Amino acid sequence: MYILEAGFEYLISILVAGTFLAKITSSLGISDNLTGIISAIISLGQIFQLGSLLIKRPKLKGIVVIMSVVNQLLFLLLYLIPFFELTSEIKTVIFIVTIVSAYLIYNIAHPKKINWFMSLVDDTKRGKFTSLKEAISLVAGMIFTYVMGSVIDIFEAKGELRTAFIICAITIFSLTVLHTLTMILSVEKENTEKKKGISIKNMLAVLKDKNILKLTVLFILWEGACSSANPFYGTYQIKELGFSMTFVSVLSIIYSVARIIASIFIGNLSDKKGFAYSTKICLFISLVGFGLNIFTVPENGMILFTGHMILKAVSAAGLSSAAINLVYDYMDLDKRADALAVTQTFAGLIGFFITLVVSKLVEFIQAEGNVFMGINIYAQQVTSVISVIFHILCILFLIFVIGKKMKKVSA
Repeated sequence: MYILEAGFEYLISILVAGTFLAKITSSLGISDNLTGIISAIISLGQIFQLGSLLIKRPKLKGIVVIMSVVNQLLFLLLYLIPFFELTSEIKTVIFIVTIVSAYLIYNIAHPKKINWFMSLVDDTKRGKFTSLKEAISLVAGMIFTYVMGSVIDIFEAKGELRTAFIICAITIFSLTVLHTLTMILSVEKENTEKKKGISIKNMLAVLKDKNILKLTVLFILWEGACSSANPFYGTYQIKELGFSMTFVSVLSIIYSVARIIASIFIGNLSDKKGFAYSTKICLFISLVGFGLNIFTVPENGMILFTGHMILKAVSAAGLSSAAINLVYDYMDLDKRADALAVTQTFAGLIGFFITLVVSKLVEFIQAEGNVFMGINIYAQQVTSVISVIFHILCILFLIFVIGKKMKKVSA
């Protein structure tokens, strides 16, 4: 049920992100600038996970199921807003309120849902299980993205984009029903968390926990490694490197295949050597991948950026679940959900501000004609250097602080 639940949720997320989301915003007449602001707000959604600290009950299943249904029905509503007989301005406001509300609810429920389902997984098999779960979602996602993308292209070519929106809405509704059933049919262990009163004192207690603080610093460094470079690679591929959309699609397929294959090996490695060990290996692989982009220019772009995508996929196979698994390795049972909420909230928030700061640097370098400190260089090459520095700090912190000063807890 957990594997199916994650798969159905992933498919729904595809329909409200990337090019699918852009189709809705463009149909509403929302500018690219405002679309970017909306995306930035969504990226801050992890801060809403602090709201999960207020949910302290012996049984979490009921409220998690309800919040998940509401969240997904709000996603469905996004595809219906273009049909409203209202002014463009009002529809834009409704769209923003709807999508922010959807992610607010999602992020409040998410830590509790993860804690519920992960409590059902054998601790000695978490690496293999999470890898299998992710691989199945990725395979389904590749097929789903191609099919739904083709549906939109076909109807848009006929001038019937709204028909495609109706199909997308029906698809989200069907997936919501299936997703809800997987949750209803799943069991819940008794007392997955100790019941505490809702108070500022308890929330501050979570923030003062030294182990949570150390994990938060680790995830902030990792978020810095990603946020300082990834947001700027999209335009780099299309503009400076001159990739066609066909080649970008090929890169996406290569990434997914590499990640699926790597997930099997890294999952087994994590179960045998521990998640701190596999995370170090994945961080080093990621460092090399981002390091390649320091040297990526139009003349070698297709080769080096493909190498970057492969190494990024391999590292992501382990790093995508690193937060959950490291928290489970180093936090007591009753603190795991709160630790997930706090660490991911602050990492996401600081990562957002890192992106804002680096964006100013990118703007400066491009305004200078791609010259930085007297060197002819693309802005994205400089952001790759920044990412590598964050990677090194992250690895050193994991080795000398997490690995040597924190003890694993028993399941």
